[in-house]
Amino acid sequence: MKIENKEILLYSMNKAYEELKCAMIEYNTNEKEVYFRLGSCLHWIMDCYERVKEIVPEEQKILFLSLAAANNAQKHLKEFEKMSVITGNGYPKQYPKRYGVKYTWKSLEEVPLNSRTEKKLYQEKLLGKNIMKTLTEAKRQIEDYLERE
Repeated sequence: MKIENKEILLYSMNKAYEELKCAMIEYNTNEKEVYFRLGSCLHWIMDCYERVKEIVPEEQKILFLSLAAANNAQKHLKEFEKMSVITGNGYPKQYPKRYGVKYTWKSLEEVPLNSRTEKKLYQEKLLGKNIMKTLTEAKRQIEDYLERE
């Protein structure tokens, strides 16, 4: 299987990822902007995944099925407002390892999705986890698989 537009796919995925990362780092970023950038990043990761899913081992597909639930929730559900939970650090007695804002995956428990499997995997694999860490892992895997093709 030869992927003709591999370079442009990787460029698009990496650009969307970097724009999301920058939006999440900015303290004054509008939440709508983060939501938009997250949707763009998910779109390109899933678009790239579609090109390589035949060669992805079953145990690694779990991450992408989880991300498919996030992607589907964001792009298809009108009542779905946001998929990230923003957590800030107050002033605890102990100093945190990281200061600032952290975006984590929000529960999709109450969100109606067609695929119960994707939704279940999302709840198990992504719920409460750091968004950038999970997208970084997905991006790394996609890059590895696209390099093989």
